Amino acid sequence: MRVARDGRFQVTVRIPSGTGPGTLYLRVSGSLFDDCDDTNSCVGYGVWLTVLPPATGAAAPGFPSGASST
Repeated sequence: MRVARDGRFQVTVRIPSGTGPGTLYLRVSGSLFDDCDDTNSCVGYGVWLTVLPPATGAAAPGFPSGASST
């Protein structure tokens, strides 16, 4: 994965087909800031996702349950 100079990055995540509808939090790890000694100044990366019920008809490739970020 490439990280832009300003810290932006993009990654594709496949949601398992058995995942039911609901809200999920996707946490991204691997940064130098993941392990900090206190709980007040840690930095983390993540995004809230809403998993939608399957649409009627064919599902989009890679997204069997449907998903959107919020």
